[in-house]
Amino acid sequence: MESIDRVSRLGATLTLFGSVVWITLKTSFTIWFQTFTSFVYLKIIFGIEHWLTLILLVSAVILSFRVISYVWLELITFKVFNDPEDGKEAIKRANKAFDAIFKSITFCGKFMLFVMFLVLAINTFFWIGVIIGAVLFLILYVDSRIMRKKISKQIKVLVNKIVNLKIFNNFFIFLYLFILTVFPSFYLTLYSLEKEKEVMLKFSENQKVNVDLKLKNYRDVTVKINIRRECKKDVSIDVKQKDFFTSATKVMENDGSSDHYIRFLRDLFVKLNLDKSTDFMYYKTAIGQSLSDGVNDVSVEVYSDKSIYTPVVTFETNIIKKHNDIEIMQKNFHLKN
Repeated sequence: MESIDRVSRLGATLTLFGSVVWITLKTSFTIWFQTFTSFVYLKIIFGIEHWLTLILLVSAVILSFRVISYVWLELITFKVFNDPEDGKEAIKRANKAFDAIFKSITFCGKFMLFVMFLVLAINTFFWIGVIIGAVLFLILYVDSRIMRKKISKQIKVLVNKIVNLKIFNNFFIFLYLFILTVFPSFYLTLYSLEKEKEVMLKFSENQKVNVDLKLKNYRDVTVKINIRRECKKDVSIDVKQKDFFTSATKVMENDGSSDHYIRFLRDLFVKLNLDKSTDFMYYKTAIGQSLSDGVNDVSVEVYSDKSIYTPVVTFETNIIKKHNDIEIMQKNFHLKN
């Protein structure tokens, strides 16, 4: 291939694949992030859409890597080599890298179509698969002693044939990247379970001085209400987990609602929508009788199970009491974290 043709091929690759790869990679990451942070299955954590998203992301990464590798190797061919053989070798590597782009596109496309067809087939012919699987299991169980040697030999021959196929190298690369992607996806889902937390605190400016505390998306917390008085001993009120009233919004979706699924499979594919689900904790008390005349320094400290010695949130305000008159410096607190 002449130099002018190589420049044209490089320009076409950068123009066509550059934009396509960027859009595909960006879209794949967006879909991956939204899928693994939006919902989780209650019993199996990941569902079919999670695995399909991983396949899409891995395919985009492989394609991006192939295009970048080709561009890099092609640019090397424009270098002036002292040894002509080195220049020919560089051109061969660039040509192989260019061919690898289309081989990767073909492999990833076929693999995604195979997985989608497999999911559709399992969903459509569920009972047929159960029956065939049961029959095969019985046959293998009954004739296991007779067929064991024959099956083992056939498996060895089949494995040797597969290993010798060039497509198997692509499969190993795909599988390796797929496994690497599973771990950050799992931690991303765990991180999404720690949703945005919110604390709302309100003091009522009356003789009872009601304290209303509302926690959003907190679990396993304790609260301490400290009152430092001018002329009397300090007062501390400990609020345990069991002292809270609770409420929750759980949005469930069921992907296994088809009639041909048995009941335990319907329950298996129930998923929790993380974006629409919230947990609330409420606590209400009155501290008016614990206040003394003068300035009272009141603090409300929220502790989590991970920081039992250091509060994660602290609110402080002054409450001035003059006989039956109550004045609160700050009555409302609202914090998101």
